[in-house]
Amino acid sequence: MCRIRIGALDPRAGPPPRRRLGRSRCGRRILRWWCVLTSAPILVTGAAGVVGTALREQLTLGSYTVLGHRTRLTGIPTITGDITQSRFGLSADEYARLADSIGCVVHAAANTQLNADPAELVRQNCLGARHAIELANDADVPLIHVSTAFVAAIDRPENTGIRMHYAESKRAGEQLVTDRARRWTIVRPSIVIGDSRDGHIASYQGLYRLAELVRGSQLPFVPCSPDALVDVIPQDVVGAALAHLARAALATGTTGFDQVWLTAGSAAPSVQEVVRAFAEPRVDSAAAVRIPRCIDRDQYERLIRPVFLSALDDRSARRIDTLFTHVAPYVSIVEPFPGPTAVGDYRPTTAGPLASLERALDYWARGTAGHREGTLQHA
Repeated sequence: MCRIRIGALDPRAGPPPRRRLGRSRCGRRILRWWCVLTSAPILVTGAAGVVGTALREQLTLGSYTVLGHRTRLTGIPTITGDITQSRFGLSADEYARLADSIGCVVHAAANTQLNADPAELVRQNCLGARHAIELANDADVPLIHVSTAFVAAIDRPENTGIRMHYAESKRAGEQLVTDRARRWTIVRPSIVIGDSRDGHIASYQGLYRLAELVRGSQLPFVPCSPDALVDVIPQDVVGAALAHLARAALATGTTGFDQVWLTAGSAAPSVQEVVRAFAEPRVDSAAAVRIPRCIDRDQYERLIRPVFLSALDDRSARRIDTLFTHVAPYVSIVEPFPGPTAVGDYRPTTAGPLASLERALDYWARGTAGHREGTLQHA
């Protein structure tokens, strides 16, 4: 594993010295438990994103505070800050008050753009993790860190020679958590899709962009083996699991888990099944489209890249090459991820991952009417 340094921070170093925030440890605990009973004990970062929104839908308004940067959430207690800045960019007094008033940190903020600059991914995803760790340690509260299941795909044989920059930045964030946080839980969701109940989601990412390209007949082929797996998890399952963990942390001081997998596991649908779902008309005005052919990486490198791409216009060639380079490793796993961790008693309302995806695509089709939405991102 490569050694990653962020400024003067070595992720393999031991926990930093505890900061003194102006009150005794006993006094801070008394104040924090008073806040648990009277105000908002859960601090959520990334609350406007897909995962953060799913979590908020499972929490009672008033039971949490959010750290906001660019997006202001109406009617929700918000602290304006920046995850990439020390103390989240807060003054010493603001930071001390925040640390004294929370009972749990859920760190869901991240740059999830798969084709983002690698340095920017490290800056946001590792510095964000570092500062969330520092706050949780200073507040003496549990940290729930949202990572990704795809940290487990980086070193798999099928990804030899492929840089999964997003997953690598999340793995580095996990390393920081395990090395430096005092009480922590790492949560690893796979590809987060719409709610299992009605398909709604905060923003359309990743798979939805692929669906839009298939529906628009803009993909002559899909950059994945047809038998590979697409691991998806409905957002309400993710939100419910995070809410359960946060409530447990507040009640007992621990979630009871070091690591939580939120995946379809062996029930994940195949690439071929997902592509067929993409191509299926989902609104009355939609026409049937040709189901694109699935090709594996070897075929792409030997045949498509040297011959086919040169015949395309620059924009189309870049789009296809981006899909193969940045997206394919996330939508075509060969061996299933570990199955989902049993957290609480919440279950999706659909019969399985493919049925959940169908419902999510129905919602997307009704809402977008085929218009382009989002970027190449992972939840």
